[in-house]
Amino acid sequence: MFLGHSLLGNITIATYLQNVLPPGPKDPPGVFDRSLRRYYDYIIVGGGSAGSLLASRLTEDKASVLVLEAGGSDLENEATVIPGAWATLLRSKQDWNYHSVPQKHSSFAMEDQKIYLASGKMLGGSGSMNGLLMVRGSRHDFNEWARQGCKGWSYKEVLPYFKMIEKTEIPALKGSRKYESWV
Repeated sequence: MFLGHSLLGNITIATYLQNVLPPGPKDPPGVFDRSLRRYYDYIIVGGGSAGSLLASRLTEDKASVLVLEAGGSDLENEATVIPGAWATLLRSKQDWNYHSVPQKHSSFAMEDQKIYLASGKMLGGSGSMNGLLMVRGSRHDFNEWARQGCKGWSYKEVLPYFKMIEKTEIPALKGSRKYESWV
């Protein structure tokens, strides 16, 4: 899906600039829009967990997809692949460093009563700074949603989608259809 992070980075930056900068004096209005539509069926803003997965699924049908990601490759920092090193990503260049608005009824120990919100600024997004963990939602929550009328949201119905995105890095299990998929 990705040609290489330096090429992808250059394409991403160039495409982003084409879309946010006003047309030059020689560029007719809409020239960048027409140009992008000629090359890409879909443009996804954000190469986080959802954006990357969506891009991968769209390319299954041979669609051309451009993924725009503000950050770089998640592999630029080894902490994304070393269990237990995830905390070094907090407040780094791979983190958006978001904070909540001041809280009125909580967060009294926080500076200005603002809560720090870690959010990944790299391919994989916050999923690349989660300590290499993925936890399925509670079976009981899904079943309760279905009981309340959310058709298609029972645990039994969503389980195939969880399995579709799970992957193992354990060498003895690699290649097993039971343990291999998207993520």
